[in-house]
Amino acid sequence: MESKKKSTKASNEGSNSATEIYKSLIDNSSSAIFLSKPTGEIIEVNKAAEKMFGYRKSDFFKIGRQGILDHTDLNLSILLAQRSETGTINGELTGIKKNNDRFPIEFTSSIFKDHCGQELTCTIMQDITDRKIVEQEMLLMLNNTEECFILLNKELIILNFNKQFKQLYKKYFHFNVDKGLAILNFVKPERLADVKELYKNVLKGEIVFKVLDAKDEDGTFHYFKIKYAPSKNKANEIIGIFITGGRTSVIGCSSCVGLGILFLQLRSKSKLRN
Repeated sequence: MESKKKSTKASNEGSNSATEIYKSLIDNSSSAIFLSKPTGEIIEVNKAAEKMFGYRKSDFFKIGRQGILDHTDLNLSILLAQRSETGTINGELTGIKKNNDRFPIEFTSSIFKDHCGQELTCTIMQDITDRKIVEQEMLLMLNNTEECFILLNKELIILNFNKQFKQLYKKYFHFNVDKGLAILNFVKPERLADVKELYKNVLKGEIVFKVLDAKDEDGTFHYFKIKYAPSKNKANEIIGIFITGGRTSVIGCSSCVGLGILFLQLRSKSKLRN
């Protein structure tokens, strides 16, 4: 009996110790962490959340998700519906501080069940204001060059592009390109295998050059020299593809494969010469 009591006491002490460790990890995280109900009621937050939004812990319990996120952002309802369906989401939204300042946040959120079977959500948020400023500065530079720039992630989703790309694409394909499009969804069936192989090789580390051509409305051909290169992070890991392109005087190049590879290869009425 005494042995059982000692065992139980040791078990409780071990459990309490583990709880304190987890609590310490959460409280010392630089990311804002929220434990809440799927309906938006906040149950627990860490110190980083208080610092990020300017509220005390008790304030979060009163205002809930409604008070810290911009619910006029249509993306919020889409993401919440996705979480209900898949159990987890990640993306970017607009946060609202106590002083009513809006700021960009990046977050990930998952639904799980506690020991009683109650559904709860764990959401981790980061303030990406500084990153957005850098992105805007980079975009300003990219928009003041004659070259086109397109950035894809490893899933071949368009993350960003400059105005030259948008303008040129609209001129030849009469389509307003936007972020979030999956490039392979718009490839012509007869070119799909070649395009997949091209991007596959670039994601392995290869740098590929192509010369593409397109004919405008008056029948004049224009030529573009395109470079496909791996996009890397600070650790030199490949995280996507960076595509650059500009006009060239090359004529009759045998490597022309159609301007569609650069410009998402949407089906269009323009006739491309291979």
